[in-house]
Amino acid sequence: MVWLAGASAAIPGPGQARQLWGGERPVWVVDEPDRPETVVRMVEDGTQRLAVVGDVWLSGGELARGLAHVRRSDWHELTRWPGSYWVVADTGRSTVVLTDLCGQRPVYHARSDDVALWATQAKPLAHATKAAIDQAGMVHRLVVPTLGDLVGAHTTFAGVHRVPGGHALTLTARSRHVDPYEPDQQPTTFAESAVRLRDALTTAIEARTTSPAETITADFSGGLDSTTLALLTARAGRDVLGVTLADRLNPNDDVSYAVLAATAEPRLRHELVAPEPPPTFFNDLLEAPITDQPHSDAGRWARKWSYQRHAVAAGSTLHLTGSGGDLLLAAPATCLADLAASGHHLTLWRAARARARLRHRPVYDVAQNAYQLADTSYPDALRQLAAAIRLGGQRAHGRRPLRWLVPSGVAAWLTPNARIGLLTSISDLATVAPRGYGSMSRRRARDEVREFGTYQAELNAQAASLGLRLHTPFLDNEVVRACVALPPYLHNHPHRQKPLMAEALRGLVPSSLLDRRTKGVYGAAGYVGVARNIEVIRCLLDSSELVATGLLDADAVAHDLALAAAGIPTRFAALESVITAELWLSQYRAETSVPQWEVTAHAH
Repeated sequence: MVWLAGASAAIPGPGQARQLWGGERPVWVVDEPDRPETVVRMVEDGTQRLAVVGDVWLSGGELARGLAHVRRSDWHELTRWPGSYWVVADTGRSTVVLTDLCGQRPVYHARSDDVALWATQAKPLAHATKAAIDQAGMVHRLVVPTLGDLVGAHTTFAGVHRVPGGHALTLTARSRHVDPYEPDQQPTTFAESAVRLRDALTTAIEARTTSPAETITADFSGGLDSTTLALLTARAGRDVLGVTLADRLNPNDDVSYAVLAATAEPRLRHELVAPEPPPTFFNDLLEAPITDQPHSDAGRWARKWSYQRHAVAAGSTLHLTGSGGDLLLAAPATCLADLAASGHHLTLWRAARARARLRHRPVYDVAQNAYQLADTSYPDALRQLAAAIRLGGQRAHGRRPLRWLVPSGVAAWLTPNARIGLLTSISDLATVAPRGYGSMSRRRARDEVREFGTYQAELNAQAASLGLRLHTPFLDNEVVRACVALPPYLHNHPHRQKPLMAEALRGLVPSSLLDRRTKGVYGAAGYVGVARNIEVIRCLLDSSELVATGLLDADAVAHDLALAAAGIPTRFAALESVITAELWLSQYRAETSVPQWEVTAHAH
């Protein structure tokens, strides 16, 4: 993929890079071979410069007006165009680099001697600074991936830091700092959010339909998110190839919804893919495309490729996916605490009754838990998290109360020393964490969006290496803003998956899709995949770097792996994250084509 780099001093750039501008704070771009669709838009006026790089659609006038925002340091306004892109500005005194709200356009920074470096891939910075792998940091991310204050700015490389989504990196000759550019949003009403989402999502689609992309393709699962995007694109006047995986391992009604939706839209050409044998997780595991950072979906690459290769074969130059829709539009379970805190007691009781039926628990217990959670501060939530980790992530029996922060199943496999190290970090964080319910609710939503962005960045890279350019309209900045401005409890509805989306797109998308109450599940492909590929997985874990460095207990991991291979429900998500982390480590150690950047000492 195309990537950018820059420095706080006049030094040589990465190998095969071309300079966007020079001077005291040079910026370079390393182009994507044979992929001319990458957009690099630039404008300058004297000592001030602005570059917008990625999938962005804006006029020359809009770009020129962007310089006015650079002069005023109004960075928020430079993130309101549709698409997914980086923004780089030179104010004449400093370089400012913006990532998007969720962070799927990542930015990293590090220091080499007296020079601050930045890049949109972490590996070049690791090469430039000779950074070692931070295995303990990797394990922390595996256990608490959405605890942004602990892991949000870290990477797998010691000394290489990530700029969180919604932040700007500022570099001068003497300093570098990271600051949020997004102002606090005032909560909106349901009706206001529906109008805002309709405008933002249709703008995101229209920008893509008027782009030079010759062939538009789409995931077309039959689920609400991907199917909606494909239908909106077709109804905006573009022909679309929608690709659906018909999987007999996971029978559900997704395929029926896909066929029904495709039949009603003449501009949508539908291709139903039914490979035999059915593709599973971990197929061709060792052939997974190499990514910049560990990618939790790396074990699913062959399954995705089994149907997405049809889009590549059709000549796709723009492929739509519904990534982000579930995160932004479905109500989290903790929305019950929002109801309690906001005094919506009758609505809380109705929601608690629905959850109680689903979880086979007394309604009173669910409601009481919601009120307790509403009174839980951030420091208290961190202490509850530490208590769960201290117990080894043991599964709760009987009641399973809601918590703001929950460790992943990897907590069950930590060695004593690794557990102590993580608990110490969480305890230190709890001593300085701000109190207050509101900050906790907003913090959780913000951290989950940013964690999803780190996942999507690697998914984009994986697909690009196979010749597929993914587009995720739900993660466009204005779409994200429209969704997160609505209080979480207003995303909740007893009879609709995503009530905000249903209200926003009524009349544009068939009601039969918007009012769908079911959702496809694909767990069987995971467990069957472990059984089919058990020898490859065991071989990978037998040489585990995280075990060798004393962080994970090999016997504990092997026990859960054996359960999964036998089809017995276990900590599957945790297994998948550890397997893919070990895969990334083995690939990185063997990699011969890491982006090179030789940085020599800078003379003052």
